Amino acid sequence: MANVYAVKTGNWSDTTVWNTSALPTSADDVYSNNFTVTIDQNVTVLSISNRSASGITAGGGFTVSGNFTLNIANLFYINTVLTYTGTGTLNVVGDIPLQTGTNQNPCFNITGNGNVNFVGNVSGAENNTRTRITKSGTGKLTFTGNVSQSSSGVAIPAIINITNGDFELIGNVNTLISGALTATTSTIGFGSTGNCIITGQINNSSTSTGFINASVSITANGYFKLIGTMNNTSVLGVCYQNLQLSSISIATGPFISSPSAMLPFAAYRINYQITALSYFEFRDSSTNGALPPSAAAPATQMVAPDTIVDAPAESNVRYGTTYALGSQTGTLRVPSPNSVAFGVLTDNTTGTAVLTPQAVWDYATSSLTTSGSIGERLKNASTVDTTGDQLAALL
Repeated sequence: MANVYAVKTGNWSDTTVWNTSALPTSADDVYSNNFTVTIDQNVTVLSISNRSASGITAGGGFTVSGNFTLNIANLFYINTVLTYTGTGTLNVVGDIPLQTGTNQNPCFNITGNGNVNFVGNVSGAENNTRTRITKSGTGKLTFTGNVSQSSSGVAIPAIINITNGDFELIGNVNTLISGALTATTSTIGFGSTGNCIITGQINNSSTSTGFINASVSITANGYFKLIGTMNNTSVLGVCYQNLQLSSISIATGPFISSPSAMLPFAAYRINYQITALSYFEFRDSSTNGALPPSAAAPATQMVAPDTIVDAPAESNVRYGTTYALGSQTGTLRVPSPNSVAFGVLTDNTTGTAVLTPQAVWDYATSSLTTSGSIGERLKNASTVDTTGDQLAALL
């Protein structure tokens, strides 16, 4: 591993830009050394930085506008270390780890209108006011990885701040803020009228006081969709906040609040997109279990209306009756009361059928002339009269 640094402003592919007179390799930490280096090719290095080091001056940075892939294990900075100004597609693979400092300039600034695919994790530093990624271009930022905010007692700008275009996060958002905040703060700020889509969990376990904090805050009339869980254990924080009247919010849930925590979201309206795993959970705040460190209070879950929970078997439901939103149809045949013996329970009443001698006689005589019946056979049977007539005829 070696420190490679720029000795003048120029293109990355120009070997005279580097102190080694050779291009940086995958084993190098690369410093801008207070110069501006334009990345004009695919890059694989251990890190890029505009911080100071032995024999290296802080400042400068790296810019890129082409359709390249940058494999950078870590991005370190005092001011913006990487700026994207292109209109195509840029791929960045790497992490922006915890770093101390108070400068609010972002580590990675996306001003171009192209699309950026970022794969890695971004972490907010302890007790600093620094944004990690800022996007003002009209393109889309697709972020695959986790975004984490951990700080105490200061007003913190969003770790990722989107003011234009679309943003998609495939991963989790984790917020842990303690101390007395002096202003409302968030981990991800979305101030665009575009689309913000998160597939993963939003977790807020902050213990901060003073002002509310939000893991994700919508500050413009954009579109938000969460495919995953909101899990809130914060007393003065939420997983999601949207106070824009015309903004559309859609979430699948589950939505979970720990005892004595706030609801997972604060929004004027939120559309509940139902899935098989969706539910709301409510806890009994009237019991001691509602307050820590007591055991959790009894919980009740409210599931989606099309979720079949303890539904009866079709054989136990009256024939032809549809239920479970039409997904099941009963097959149980229930005899009518006039077909059941008098007084015997049937359906929600008792049978009315009565067996009388007249009914027996009427049934028996109703078939006397039917072919093959007893009546039909007896009609041709011998009697005393017919037998006497036959004998008289022979004599």
